[in-house]
Amino acid sequence: MNRLRKLLLPLILISWVGVLYAAVFVNDTFTDADNVNIVDHTPDSGGVWTNGSVCFSQLPVSDHDDIYHLSDLNGCTVFNDQAPNSAEYNVQVDLVFHSGSVADYSLGVSGRAASAAETYYACAYNGFENEWTLYKAVAGTFTGLDGEAASISSGNTYTIRLEITDALKTCFVDEVEVASSADNAITAAGFAGLNSYRETNIGGMHFDNFSAFDIEAPVGGTKGKRLLLLGVGGK
Repeated sequence: MNRLRKLLLPLILISWVGVLYAAVFVNDTFTDADNVNIVDHTPDSGGVWTNGSVCFSQLPVSDHDDIYHLSDLNGCTVFNDQAPNSAEYNVQVDLVFHSGSVADYSLGVSGRAASAAETYYACAYNGFENEWTLYKAVAGTFTGLDGEAASISSGNTYTIRLEITDALKTCFVDEVEVASSADNAITAAGFAGLNSYRETNIGGMHFDNFSAFDIEAPVGGTKGKRLLLLGVGGK
């Protein structure tokens, strides 16, 4: 029996690693030259960034190696063309508050985003209301689903994550739940992306470290399915 376990262990570990890497379908650290537009930037995991149906301007890569809005009166949705394995998945990004004011910012992640319509679920920091917000857009009509007051300060990074299942849409900030809704009006898998809007050019909230990964994977996709290892080892 011990010999059999030793023979099976490498195969099980290979399967475990395979589950680990299959879980993440988009990953991007936004490392590039200064001021490269996001649609000209190649994500770490491959594929391309594409402007959504609404994009008044585009998102360049800044000298901080993260994505930000450059000029005034900007609104943009972008999505990555790598399709998820199902309609249930996580979308995550770091919001890096470099300096200035974010009172006129709204930045976040989106999921189940349609390629040809302003339709998606989103988890975002809403500077207009100073809250973490979970909302949906259906053909350009926006509906707030839930939210919680935010307390942010410059020099800090906030990791936001949108978890999408048919049963529940949940917004997390630094792995603390801040909003949730049972709404399931948008059922197509769509794509994972970024949403950004700002009214003036005085703020300094940027995006960094974007990832999208299957719902069955742990946060960040860093641990495989532990069940694959049960019964292995010991005497």
